[in-house]
Amino acid sequence: MELIFIPLPAIGHLVSHIEFAKRLLDEDNRFSVTVLIVDPFFTPKFLLSHKSNIKDYIIDQFFPNCSGFVAGFVVDLSTTPMIYVANELGLLSYLFYTSSAACLRLHVVTRHDQVGRAFRTSDGDLVIPGFAKPVPSKVIPSFLFDETGGYVFFVEFTRRLKEAKAIIVNSFKELESQAVKSLLELDIPPFYLVGPVLDLQGHSSSLCDEMQACWAWMKSRLWKGLEQCGHRFLWSLRIQSNCTNLEQILPEVLLKRTQGRGLVCGWVPQIDVLAHKSIGGFASHCGWNSILESIWYGVPILTWPMHSEQELNAFEMVKDLGLAVEMRLDYKQGESDMVMADEICKEIKCLMDDGDSEVQRS
Repeated sequence: MELIFIPLPAIGHLVSHIEFAKRLLDEDNRFSVTVLIVDPFFTPKFLLSHKSNIKDYIIDQFFPNCSGFVAGFVVDLSTTPMIYVANELGLLSYLFYTSSAACLRLHVVTRHDQVGRAFRTSDGDLVIPGFAKPVPSKVIPSFLFDETGGYVFFVEFTRRLKEAKAIIVNSFKELESQAVKSLLELDIPPFYLVGPVLDLQGHSSSLCDEMQACWAWMKSRLWKGLEQCGHRFLWSLRIQSNCTNLEQILPEVLLKRTQGRGLVCGWVPQIDVLAHKSIGGFASHCGWNSILESIWYGVPILTWPMHSEQELNAFEMVKDLGLAVEMRLDYKQGESDMVMADEICKEIKCLMDDGDSEVQRS
């Protein structure tokens, strides 16, 4: 039986879909899986306008001799237009939701049925079932304020998800009991909690030279405590390929002042870093995968969301669940004020030093 996975072509979605597919294959060897990537990165409008092309491709690739080989589609929220294609081919569709159960509750369109418009900044605090506390409109994803663009596609996609055979959520009841209870009250397809779906194997077997230096740095300072000037840190930067050294992007004085206390590098296997016993806190943009990884290893989070549902995730972690320290909840890249050094310093100390804090490593 062939399952065709059609995730959003973004790394956080791809990783979760592939890990979930691997779980299915481990459970039942009758399955085979194909991951279909619509490339280049598409807009919702692009995907909707190319349904027929994608349908023709699937027929050519998977239906050369018989029509019973493909069992169904596993789609992402942003690829729910592919449910049209599945219906036309007589196939079942399943939604694999890669974010939180609370966000899924937001994505059910009962609010639109009631008010019939996009969110507005003047909405103030909103009562959203699935969240224990009122949700400030400022943490709602930006695209839901776009009356003519993002919100329209949002409504279309979320209406379509109700045609799925089932909804599979990368979360677990012990974490989001409030959201799960709220979802059970809705007229939606059956939903199943399968989280946390994580790649716990990491990438340790193929570490680059830079990462070997990272591990050596952490091990050599595991028992040395703190220096007078502050906490030790590992700072992973997305360094462009044309950048040959850190002096091109960071002040030389910063590198000198933190020499021996901090390590600035490029890509690192995040899950391996969080698993290390010397890690006491994680400054995160609050993508759902990062949140699940930090919870799995008991590392408290300092929230610094940037876009999409990250602000909503940060709100849930800080206000509803008490599992993170707030630096910002409503920061939006390119829109918000700059986060100043004293603010960063204050909240890191709260995360790392406050023995009375309720947010502590388990």
